[in-house]
Order: sequence, then C-alpha cells, then structure tokens
Amino acid sequence: MSREWCCFFGLDFMIAYRIVDRCIACGVCLDACERDAILTGDIYRILTERCGGCGMCADVCPVDAAKPSLVDDFAVAANS
Repeated sequence: MSREWCCFFGLDFMIAYRIVDRCIACGVCLDACERDAILTGDIYRILTERCGGCGMCADVCPVDAAKPSLVDDFAVAANS
C-alpha cells in the first residue's frame, strides 16, 4: 500500500489523518475514504495503519474535524 512519508531529522514519519472531537458523525468522510480507514461511532476514528494520508476526509468534512498528523514508523508497525 502506498503511504505518504516524510523525514525530519533523519527519522521517518507517515502523514496520517485523525478525527478530533468536533466530529458530528455525519458520514460524509466514509464515502470519501477509498481505503476504508474510518471507524464509525459517536466520534469517528481513523485507523492509522490504513490511512494513506490523502486528505480526502479533510476535504469533505463540513466541520473541519479531520486533521493531518505525523506518525512515526514504529507506531505504525505496532498498530499493524
């Protein structure tokens, strides 16, 4: 699977998205995510190991609840 990676100070980080508390669980991001990385609930959650960092969830979110974050490669391996 392709992922967006970047490097800071010689350490590799993956760009992944997370959903913050302002999520209203409207479901718009579910259709936008081609990797089925979003779990539903009162506040949706993005599975880091599935997120490709494309940002489609953020593009369609009406309340700006999807935010980019950096995840180190060790955290990704631990969650796989």
